[in-house]
Parts: sequence; C-alpha cells; structure tokens
Amino acid sequence: MHFNKRRLFLIAFFLVFIILPINNYAHSGDKIKRIEIEVNLKEDGGADISEKWHVNSFNRYGYTRRINNIEKEKIIYKSVTDEEQNVYNYIEDFTSSEENQDVLRDKFGILTNNDEVYLFWGVNKSGIHEYTINYEIKEFVKKYPKIDKGICLDFIDNNTKCPIYLKVKSDSYLFNNENVKLNGIEVADDKRINERGEIELDLNSEFIFENDIIKLDNNSPFDSYEIVKKENLKEKIKYQDILVGTIIFITATLYVVVDLYRNHYEYKERTKKLCTWQTH
Repeated sequence: MHFNKRRLFLIAFFLVFIILPINNYAHSGDKIKRIEIEVNLKEDGGADISEKWHVNSFNRYGYTRRINNIEKEKIIYKSVTDEEQNVYNYIEDFTSSEENQDVLRDKFGILTNNDEVYLFWGVNKSGIHEYTINYEIKEFVKKYPKIDKGICLDFIDNNTKCPIYLKVKSDSYLFNNENVKLNGIEVADDKRINERGEIELDLNSEFIFENDIIKLDNNSPFDSYEIVKKENLKEKIKYQDILVGTIIFITATLYVVVDLYRNHYEYKERTKKLCTWQTH
C-alpha cells in the first residue's frame, strides 16, 4: 500500500511539473505563422483572391482580415475552408462578439466598423490549422496619378505581423520585367517574375503596403476604373527628402559663409587697431 502511494505521488508529480508545462508552452504560441496570398487578375479589372493562413490558434473564437480602402459593396466573400476541407457557412447579416462565439465556430461573413471592412471566420478548436479564404474584389485595378493602370498593395493589412507571400497572376496575360514596375519595393529583377509569368513577392511586416503600387503596362488587358487621387507616397517622400536635404545644405553653406565673413571682419578690425596703436 505504501508503495502504491509513492507511485501515485510520482505519477502526479510527473503530470504537474512535466506534462502541464509542455502543454502550456505549446498553447502559449498563439500566432499567425504566415499568409500566402494569390491574386488572379481578370480582364474586367477585378480580381479573385485566395489566401492561405497558417496559424497556431489557442483560445480564439475567430480571425479577422482587414481589407484596406475597399468598399464593402466591391467585395464578394466566397468561401472558407480548413485543412480538413470543412466548408464554413456564410452569414449575410454578420455580427461578431465573444457572447455568440459558439454559434460562429463554422461560420464566416463580412464585418464593418465605420469605413473599415473585415472578413471574419470562426475557429472550431484550438491547435495548428490551415485556413483558406476566397473572395473577389471588383474594380481591383485602378488609375493612379501618372499611372494609368495599377494595383496598390493597401488591400493587405500592414498591421499583420507575420511573413506574407504575394503572387499576382492572370489566366490570359503573362507578366515580365518590361510590363510590370514595382514602385518602392526592393526586389531583384530576376526574382520578381517567375518562369510562369507570375509576379512573386516575399513581403514582410516591415513593408508599409499602402505606399507600394504595382504598375501595369497600359497595353495590358485589365480595365482600370476609378481614379485614385493619392500618389505613390514613397516617391513623394523621396522628393521631400531631396528638398529637405537641399535646404539643410544651403542653410549650412550660408552659415559657414557668414561665419567666415564675420571672422574676416573681426580680423581686419583687430589689425586696424593694432596698426593704430603702433603708430601712436
């Protein structure tokens, strides 16, 4: 009997101090590991977009994907599936809160908060998951100042702190280094376009996506709709830096010239006084 108690004590010790810390450590890593985004451009200027989210979820009731600067009316939220190919059910009038999280476990829908639009989907259970969300954005290709056809990467939420891989392709058009320009993105030319004529970018959380525009050739078949007034911010910042640098240089040069003139004037005055004193 004494042996059994000792054995039970050792087993309990093992469970409390070994298994539980390992289990808690595994669950404490709740995070989005990476997101793979594939954009398929259509000739009408819209885009079918598929995103694959690799996550380790713990104590979550859902995920939200913010779509920047796109009106809700231009988004068609098509489907959500997980790694087991379970199909989620779409909710038209969607509201999300922790109180109704049990109802939302296998649901998805569009949330709005003032002018912000979010794609939401529920989480069935904690663990390592792979979610695929599919949606369409109408009028995805737009006209920007000095750019007749372009795609602004601001549809990606730059607050997502994880590796983001972006692929842009078309079933009817092949991209190359001549008909695509990537403003503000430092990527070697030979790595921008793959052998299948697709744009491939390895983005990361350091990019400010709303500053980066993919410029498309004017002869490409994609229609461009509304005119976006904002210019590429990085180009604007570059010119602002040049202007500020020029002002600083001119100011510093004037300061040096004035200082030299003042020293020369003081030297002449001292020399004049010295000569006057020697004369007397």
